[in-house]
Amino acid sequence: MGGAAVVYRHAAGLARRGHTVTVVAPREGTGGTVAKARAFAVQVRDRVHRVGRLPYYEAPGVQTREVARMDAAVPGDAVIATGHQTVSWVAALPESCGAKIYFLQGDERVLDAAAGETWAAPMARIAVSTWLAETVAAAGYPVSGTVPNAVDPIDFSLDMPLHGRAPRVVALYHRHPVKSPETLVA
Repeated sequence: MGGAAVVYRHAAGLARRGHTVTVVAPREGTGGTVAKARAFAVQVRDRVHRVGRLPYYEAPGVQTREVARMDAAVPGDAVIATGHQTVSWVAALPESCGAKIYFLQGDERVLDAAAGETWAAPMARIAVSTWLAETVAAAGYPVSGTVPNAVDPIDFSLDMPLHGRAPRVVALYHRHPVKSPETLVA
């Protein structure tokens, strides 16, 4: 969900600058049997944890639209794929939809070996870090630029002076091995 949070941060920033921004997301439970079973499991987990049915994220001035598949033109000046799963959708859109951009937020090959193939899609590529831009470029796909992520000082504010604290490491947890506590400690 960190990637979604970043997408909504950028979307809100574009909206503040006067752009009309719509986040288009796959509708929960679309696809094959595995996708439907996963969506059902998420619904059960959310109900157990009393998570509401509202979208995970929202931002002022940003619309969210859930679709079963993106097979219709999206009006606008640009369409941005934000994950390897959305690249084929965006690449297949007609030229009338505007610029097509792939916003790379991580080396998704650790999640899906085929994700690296999406780097070849005929669209501009922007990465969240220099190392990622270099990785993609080394594979033969130039990156137009980087838009680094940053720590939001509103969410993570300094409420105790540094000299008054014991040394600590704070990290986000994820079940995937590439972001696991074991990987962090190693």
